[in-house]
Amino acid sequence: MRQSDAKCRSAAKDERVKERSSTAGKWIAFETTVGHTRFCYLQNKWFKIGENYVGQIRDQVATLLTRPTAAEKAVLGAFEYSRNETWLHTDSSVLPPKARASWNYLKTSCADGPLLVSYDMNRLMRLETSADHVVTLNATDRIAPGSVLAKMTYSHPIYTPRALAAQKRLPELNSHRVAYAGAYHGWGFHEDGCAAGVRAAEALGVTW
Repeated sequence: MRQSDAKCRSAAKDERVKERSSTAGKWIAFETTVGHTRFCYLQNKWFKIGENYVGQIRDQVATLLTRPTAAEKAVLGAFEYSRNETWLHTDSSVLPPKARASWNYLKTSCADGPLLVSYDMNRLMRLETSADHVVTLNATDRIAPGSVLAKMTYSHPIYTPRALAAQKRLPELNSHRVAYAGAYHGWGFHEDGCAAGVRAAEALGVTW
């Protein structure tokens, strides 16, 4: 990583190289890991995958639509997102003592408010370890600080009636030049994003 950084700094001194890389960078996107942190390179910029990542990506996508159609404004503008504090930890107290499942949720009151969701990663990933590994959303006050392995902030789509109605119109936005994909085309799962990517590729003429 240090050797790569040195090369980048050296290349940056040459304006001609910088100009060429800047042009090419508009069409390059990838992710990498440094230590325990994920980074994404998009549109000539580095982003730390965390609290502001999704919002930054939305802004970058918006710059690509210099003249959005009325349909794009109506359909894409119908989706809202919720911000969720997400921790990876080993505190099993947030899991049900008996009826434990891969996905577990807790509603703390009858009033409206965020659900406390915990994923039993030992079950989901079939981890061969005696320690419980759990991913929990919106329960930072219930988790023992010493058990925390990583902290993330994610944005998830909110499936309102307006969003679900717009979801049905997403395919009509695709053309021979632009195709849309993402987990919001389904119910927010990784598989939904993968399936949407396949459909987007097909809209651009790629067959599998």
